[in-house]
Amino acid sequence: MGTQSGMALIMALAAGLSMLLGTAVTFFAKRENEKLLSAALGFAAGIMICVAFVDMIPHGEEHFKRAGTPLPPGLFSVLFVMAGIGASMLMEHLVPDHHHGHDALSPGKEEDRSRKLLNAGLFSAAAMGLHNLPEGMAIYVSGMESSAVGLSIMAAVIFHNIPAGAVISMPVYYATGSKKKAALYTLAAALCQPLGALCAYFVMNGSTSDMILGGVFAAVAGIMLYLSFEELLPLSREHGYEKQAFLSTIFGILLMLTINILD
Repeated sequence: MGTQSGMALIMALAAGLSMLLGTAVTFFAKRENEKLLSAALGFAAGIMICVAFVDMIPHGEEHFKRAGTPLPPGLFSVLFVMAGIGASMLMEHLVPDHHHGHDALSPGKEEDRSRKLLNAGLFSAAAMGLHNLPEGMAIYVSGMESSAVGLSIMAAVIFHNIPAGAVISMPVYYATGSKKKAALYTLAAALCQPLGALCAYFVMNGSTSDMILGGVFAAVAGIMLYLSFEELLPLSREHGYEKQAFLSTIFGILLMLTINILD
């Protein structure tokens, strides 16, 4: 492995591990604070909705354009978004003991609430992990071309990853009461970034198929949208703090829009 390859892999690793910074919020959170839980879930939904529409779908369409698809690139994006939604529906159906209803939770339904929150955390970790794979590839490829370009992309990814870490850790912490588990779930998703870089190094020799990357970006956008509208938003409103949930969702969207503008 050359020096440039090593540096590119380190960039991807550093970007991925930055997600753990987002778990810091769990160290200051109290599980009894349902207002904070509602806000955190709404915030997570806002981040995912914005990332899907502003980041993932446009990136997917851009790769489809480069691939020279026989159909309009936008149509391919829509098809793969639908595929991501369909895969999410199938995944949710296969999760044992998953309750689809989102009726208001009473104190006697604490176990049901914990199960729903843990499922949301699992879905978030899976979605963010899949999201991190192509980003890891992008960091590696750009780092191989130029260290300066690789570092700039790494910095942009870190800005996205810090709030993404909170998206995973908060529902897991509220479901299990374990900060260690919240960090481990986040770490699992974080390591997908250097894993994507390793895929680019070992399998693709630093070059990636635009058709594959376009499909991954668009499909992950579909997963994120499904998770946001089917899981996170309903859960954020189950505790009677609809206003806090709504404002947090808007804040999550505005935060990610601002980060994209600064990028």
